[in-house]
Amino acid sequence: MIRSYLSAARNHAGIETQRLRLALARSPSVLDASPPDGAASGDPNVLFLCYGNICRSPLAERYLESVAEDRGIDGLSVDSAGLRTTTGRASPDDAVRVADELGVDLSDHRSKPVTADLLDRSDLVVVMDLLNYHDLRRGFGDLDDKTRFLGVFSDEGYEISDPYGEGLDGFRTLYGDVIRSVDGLAEALESAR
Repeated sequence: MIRSYLSAARNHAGIETQRLRLALARSPSVLDASPPDGAASGDPNVLFLCYGNICRSPLAERYLESVAEDRGIDGLSVDSAGLRTTTGRASPDDAVRVADELGVDLSDHRSKPVTADLLDRSDLVVVMDLLNYHDLRRGFGDLDDKTRFLGVFSDEGYEISDPYGEGLDGFRTLYGDVIRSVDGLAEALESAR
């Protein structure tokens, strides 16, 4: 029991350290609302990451695919994964329902964990919040040159909270944040070409 409290305290301290580091940095690239160079040309690979790959990142993935098709952004490859997940978890019913209201089908989505290979193939890695950013850096090192927070592509602030367990209203609010941010990302990708 004490070990789990200590582990949680260390994790919280690490996240707050990242928050402070971002606040004090002159111009942290992860808070830049323009895609990294690799995602601005050619056929970019975009990877969305969140905690479990069952709520935010699959919505962002599927919505960006749809927006890219509508806008004629060719050659874009989009994927999603979780930083603390197992393979094969379905999206919660509330997530599927609210996504459907937004025209996005998550009924067949199944989670997968992030791998070094997925990260290597990605030109742009998009995280949702500081916990994701902390886990990414802790597990895979400094990828700041190609990492961005999704929220920087809208006026929502750079973090998008996890709606897991927040009910339909929570999903509607936070999925609205994801949609607006992905629209901003699509615009940035289109402008950078």
